[in-house]
Amino acid sequence: MRRWLIVLALASSADAFAQPVTNALPDTGDPAVIALLNASDQLVCTAAVIAPHTVLTAAHCLAGKPLTLQAFFGSSVEDGGTKIAVTDARQHPQFDPGGNDIGVITLADPAPVTPLPLAPPIDGSIVDTTFRVVGFGTTGAAGGEGVKRLGTAKVAGISAEDFIAVPDLSLSCLGDSGGPALFTGDTIAGVVSRVDGQCVDHAVYTRVDIAMDVLIQPYLDETAPGAADEGEPCFYDGHCASGLECVGDTTRTCESTGCGCRTSKPSGLWLIVLALLIRRRNQNGV
Repeated sequence: MRRWLIVLALASSADAFAQPVTNALPDTGDPAVIALLNASDQLVCTAAVIAPHTVLTAAHCLAGKPLTLQAFFGSSVEDGGTKIAVTDARQHPQFDPGGNDIGVITLADPAPVTPLPLAPPIDGSIVDTTFRVVGFGTTGAAGGEGVKRLGTAKVAGISAEDFIAVPDLSLSCLGDSGGPALFTGDTIAGVVSRVDGQCVDHAVYTRVDIAMDVLIQPYLDETAPGAADEGEPCFYDGHCASGLECVGDTTRTCESTGCGCRTSKPSGLWLIVLALLIRRRNQNGV
C-alpha cells in the first residue's frame, strides 16, 4: 500500500549535507507555504497560498473533517504564528488514492502573505529540472515535524497526472503532503502526493496544470470576492455580491444588506411562543 507523504529540504550549502532527507535546513522565508493543523494544533499537511482566501494542497489532506483544519502562518508550529480557520474545502472530482491528489481550501480571513503563482502547463522538457521543495514534515527517522524546511529535488519522469522527483539532495517526507514544487519564479507546478516508505528514493507530485480547468480555476471563480449571490453560501466577509452580506452562524449565506436575516434555525422556545400566539389569535377570532 502506498504511503501518503510530504516535503522536506535543504537549500544552499549543499556540500555540507550528504543525506537527502535528514539534515534539512530550516526555512524562515517562503511565507506563502503554510502548515495545516487540526483542532489540537497537530500537523496534518503542508499547503500553499494561491489567492488571498485560497490555499492549494493535496486532496487526501482534506479527508475526514476539513472544516476543523487551521491554516498556520509561520516558520515553526511550536514557536507560534498566525492561524486562520478553514471555511470550505474541495477535492479534485476524480481523486482516488492513486491519482488526482489535489485540493483547494477557502480561508475565513485573507492570508497575510503574497500568494504564489501557478506554473503554466508542463511537459517532458521538465525532466532533469531541479526545483525547490518546502514543507513542515519530518526529516526522516529523526522526526522533527512542525518546522518549515526547504531543499531541492529533481524531476525524474512525468505522466499525464503526476511527475516523479528524486533527491537532489532533498526529498519529501511525512507531513509534507500538499507542499508545493516550486519552479522558476516560485511558480507551483505540483503538490506532494506520496513518497517511498523511507523518504529516500522518490516522491510523486500531482500536476497543477491537469487540475486547472476541472478544479482550481472554477473554485477560484466561485470563491472570489463578490462572487456569491443572494441565498448562496458564503465563506468569508466580502464573498457576497454588492448589496449583500454574509450572515448566519454555522451555515452562512448571502442576504440583503440590513435585512437582519440569519440562516440558523429558530430555537424551540421561539416555536412554542409562535404556536401560542397563533392559538390565541384563532381563539379570539382575529
